[in-house]
Formats: sequence, C-alpha cells, structure tokens
Amino acid sequence: MTILEGDIKLLASRVMDDVPEGGGGPTGTVIPYGGSNAVFGDVTETARAGGNVSIRQVHMGVLTPTTDALMGANVILSRLPTDPNVSVSLAKCSLFARRSEIAQAVANYLIQSVVWNGALLEDHVAGQKSIQIFHRPGTAVPDIGRTLVLSYQAGTSGERIQYVRVTRSETTRRTFTYSSGGSFVDFDADVTKLDLSDSLRFNFPGSAPNREFSNQAGKTIVRDTTVADAAEYYGASPLTVAAALGDQSVKVASIYTQLVPSSRTETPALDQRPAAVRSIVLATAPRLVEVGVAAHTRRIRVNQSNRGFSFVSLLKPLPTPGTLVISYRALGRWYTLADDGAGVLTGSGSDLKLRTFQLVDQLSGRTLGLRADTTQQVARIDAHLLNRSSVTRLCYCGSVLHTRPDSPHATREPLQFGAEIYGYEGVEADLEALHLALDCLKSVQVPEISVDLADVRIVRSLLAGVIVDEQVLRAVHRALAAKDASELQQLTRHFPHVAREGLRALLSLYGDVEVLSEAEKVLSAVPGVRHVLTELRAVSEKLTDVQVTFDLADLRGYTYYSGMRFGIYAQGISDALVRGGRYDEVGAVFGRNRPAAGFSLDVKQLAVVAAPLVPERVIRAPCIDDAELQVLVAALRSQGEVVVTCLPGQEAVTDEFGCDRELVRVAGQWVVRVL
Repeated sequence: MTILEGDIKLLASRVMDDVPEGGGGPTGTVIPYGGSNAVFGDVTETARAGGNVSIRQVHMGVLTPTTDALMGANVILSRLPTDPNVSVSLAKCSLFARRSEIAQAVANYLIQSVVWNGALLEDHVAGQKSIQIFHRPGTAVPDIGRTLVLSYQAGTSGERIQYVRVTRSETTRRTFTYSSGGSFVDFDADVTKLDLSDSLRFNFPGSAPNREFSNQAGKTIVRDTTVADAAEYYGASPLTVAAALGDQSVKVASIYTQLVPSSRTETPALDQRPAAVRSIVLATAPRLVEVGVAAHTRRIRVNQSNRGFSFVSLLKPLPTPGTLVISYRALGRWYTLADDGAGVLTGSGSDLKLRTFQLVDQLSGRTLGLRADTTQQVARIDAHLLNRSSVTRLCYCGSVLHTRPDSPHATREPLQFGAEIYGYEGVEADLEALHLALDCLKSVQVPEISVDLADVRIVRSLLAGVIVDEQVLRAVHRALAAKDASELQQLTRHFPHVAREGLRALLSLYGDVEVLSEAEKVLSAVPGVRHVLTELRAVSEKLTDVQVTFDLADLRGYTYYSGMRFGIYAQGISDALVRGGRYDEVGAVFGRNRPAAGFSLDVKQLAVVAAPLVPERVIRAPCIDDAELQVLVAALRSQGEVVVTCLPGQEAVTDEFGCDRELVRVAGQWVVRVL
C-alpha cells in the first residue's frame, strides 16, 4: 500500500512535561499539525529573562493499515522561532529515553580534560558562588564562559565531582612566605577569584599555597574541559544571501545552534556615577583643592541576543574634544578607549596620533589617517582576519609616514620591518621577540650591539591611585624621560609620599644590573614592583652575548607599551636602532585584546650601520649583434651569473659594477676571461 503524506504523523511520548520522568515511548496520541502549544508550553516572561530549557520526546510514525516501511525518512526543522531569544534544536535519543537522561546528555557535552595550571586555594564549602585558584604568575586564567571540573577523590566511594561555569574572573598578585633553612623566603603568586554560575554542591578541600604551584595529595583537582562530539544536534539557520537554482553553495547566518541559555537576570545599578577619571584644580594655595570630574554615565549590557546591534548614545552637553573615555569589560578584563581630539577612539597610545597624518576623505567626509605604524594593522589581522585562540606569529615590512621624525637624523618615511607574537602573556614571548631582533642585527653584522631594558609597569604602580589631571600626568612622563629633577619635583609636590619619592628615585636608577638591586631597596613599598624587577633580571640573564643596561625612568612609548620594553643600540647611531616590548592593550580598539610582544626597526636606518655588502662577481659583455654571444649570456644568467652588457661608448661606466671578468672572442669562440 502506498504511503501518503497524510499517513506520516508526529506522536506524543508517554509524559509530555518537564519532569524527570518526562519522555518515554510513543503513544497513540497524534500531535496535530500547526497546533499551538502541542509540544511546548508558552514561554513565560520569567523564562525569557532568566533562561530556561524545555525538553520533549516526540516520535514519528506511519499510520496505515499495513506494515509497510518508509525508507530514507528524515526529520528537519523548517522554520525558526520568530522570537530571537527562543531557539529550538533536534537531537537523537533512544526510543524510551526519559527527560533526566536527555538532560544529562546535554549537560555532559563537555568532558574532563587536563589538570588546570593551578590549584584550588584552601578549603571551599558548599553554597559558595566563587572559588579561588592559586597559580604561577603570568599563566593563563580561565576565560569568561569556560567550564571547569572540580574533582575530589575521583574513583572512590567519597567521590565529589562538579562542573562549574565561570561568569567573572579577577586576578591579584600576592606575596607568600615559606620557611627555608631557618629563615623566611618570599615568593609571588597569582590568585584568581572565579565567580560561578551555580553554587558549590559539596565541600571541596583545597591545597595550601606552595612555591611549586601544585596540588597537594588528597586535595581537590581543578580540570579543564573539552567538547565531546559524541552527540549530534540539528537546527535551522536563515540564509544571508538568496540561493538560486544551480548554486553549489549557500551562505547562512550561523552553523551553530544554541543548546542552553547564555544569559541570566541581573539587578541594574541605577544612577551610579563612575569613579573620577580626571580632576580639576580649584586652588593651589594655601592648600591644594581639587575635585574629580564625573563623566556621563551610560551602561549597556551586551549578550548573545544584542551583540550584533549598533548602540547610539547622545551626550548633552557634548564632551570637549579629547576628553571622551570609554571603558568596557570583555572576557573578565577591563579595556579603555580614549578620544584623540579628532573624533577617533584609540587604545593604541596618544603618542601615535601625534605622528599620524590626518586628512578628510572627499567622498565620505570621514577623517582618515595615513599609516604611521603597522602594529595596529597587525593587531586587526590577529583580531578579525585570523581570530585564533592559539599563539600567532606575524611579520611585516612596509613604508609608514610620520608627521615628525623619531630623531633628528631619522626619516619621516621609514621602511618599517617588524615581528610580533600574539596570544601569550609570559616573559618567554618577550624573550623570543628580543632574541629575534638581535638575530636580525647580527645577520647583517651590526657592530657593538647593546640592549637597554625598562618597564612601564613600574611607573604605573607608583601612580596607581593618584588623582591627577591628564596634562599633569603627561608632564610627569616627559620630566622622567628627560630626567628633569626640578620639573619633576614641582609636578609631584602634592603627590602621596610613596609615589613622589619613588618617581624621584627613578631619575638615578640607570646603569648595569646593579640598578635592579638598588631599585628593590628604594621601591620595596610599591606593590607589584618586585615582580617586574625579577622579570627584568631574568631577561638580562638570558642575554649573555651583548651588553645590557637599564633605565627605569625611560618612558618612551609609555602609552603604547604595557610591560617590559627594550631598545637596541649600535655603534654609529645616536638613537635606538630597534624598539620593542610588550603591548597587551594594542588590540583593545578592535574589540579583541590579546597579549602581544614584538619589535620593529627602520630598514633604511639599519642599512646605515650594517656591514658593507661584498660586491657580487660580475661579467662584462660587449653590446654587439651576435647570436652566439646572446645565447652564451642567457646561459650564464640562467646559472646565476651577473652579466652586464656595455652599451656603445659606455665601457668605462661598467666599472661601477666591479666587473672581475669579461666575455671576449678567442679563436672564433666566446669565452670568459678574468680581468
């Protein structure tokens, strides 16, 4: 008997409800075509705001008087929900599966992976909505949205395992102490606090801090997770471009489907004013009186449902050019974009805008900037074109244009060459960039190379918490770079004591490695400085074949770099031949900030100090109409020889090529003769 379209029915399961025993085998109840709420109930406002998952088991059946089988049948989703906050997908399951079994399969799409690079710090109790991880400084922390596994006594009768999802992370650098040989030794460690989407269901014993940064025996282990591809889910996605008959490919909005909610309800903080980002000095005598300037407050939460939107905010009164600062949080980190005064938001540093030629596009009317530095373009490539989660190594070479030269003898059109590493925040990336830069100079035999090291984090630590106007702050940076003690004293007279004395001390902290020991004594009260000095010392110990110096007050490029920076000098040149370092904030303007380290140099400047090139061996040939000669010249060039043809009357000009041989006719044959 022929199976007709009307014979194919959708059958309800035993229990059509969101209860543990929901689902089960098929019944004779036919789900009517187009019936409202026949499978799922209405989506409540509570579920729409906070998220909810509904699971139903349905069955396909052929209802005919015979037992004919329908071969090659498929079930598809042909139409998406009109509500963008509601998604639906299909998955295969066993004939008599219950809701609890299906929900567990969805929840277990992540399986346990390797032990995370860190240990659970001390004991945690049931009910906590956050955990603390103790790990080595500079190592990666879990991203927002990552799922971890807390495992205690796995494989035993007392096993406790819980999957936890990270909703917020905050890392602080702390100093711990251990006893060794009757004395106490300090060591630094990072402690990351992770907020969780759900409370802990069990007590999880953690490890005490230790300098090995390891899990103690019998304590909770923190594991990463990886996606298990054992289950398959099917959804629908709209076409972004209309498809025509004969097309071999289609373009869809996404190949992914949502399984679980991605948002949760939040209590908005209304009428909250942010901390002052600048201050106005009302009086300087008889005492300093300054007030913070509160900014316009706008807060927009971006989630899965609205991340593709464009947000427009009208500020009244309009902010003064150069005063707009936008702060945003992404993946647990805060980033800041600043107005450059010309209507361009940048996170790449204010010194770059001073070197950028700006012009108005006659077609669009928009302000354009001629490329003054290639690193921003490389950061854009890493963020948008490649979009990798792993480490990315990139290099480039091209012309840039500066409004003013970097030094009195520099050109305004450098031929910029550079190499950059994205995605790794450890000091190993800094060292790789530095060694690569040195290898470049050594390959062209640059004489008497020396490396100068500094770190902008020292000054940032000294100025942390100091409320100061942006113009004063820039003046402080200029005074430090110029080592102007009198100007620095005048600018910092109202600074806190620790900041004022620390900045003044930087003026004398330059020279060999002993500078670091002196800085440890002078700046011991400044949080975070000890770790920076330790990194600088470690880097210097790896540079055994070049002279290494330090200048802790050198702030050239302070708005560009975020950590260690270096300059490489050579004999015969007054300014740095190579500059580089760490610039983790350079990608903020492109919405994907990744750790970054690298260097750049001007090839034109490099050519001045590089060893002279050894002239190639050149063969001189006469310019005559001789077929045999032309064949021989072509053969020599194919073998890699350089052959210069002397035009009539220009034989002497070819001497500039350093010809060491010539083609002459001997006994009716063309031969190569040594000059």
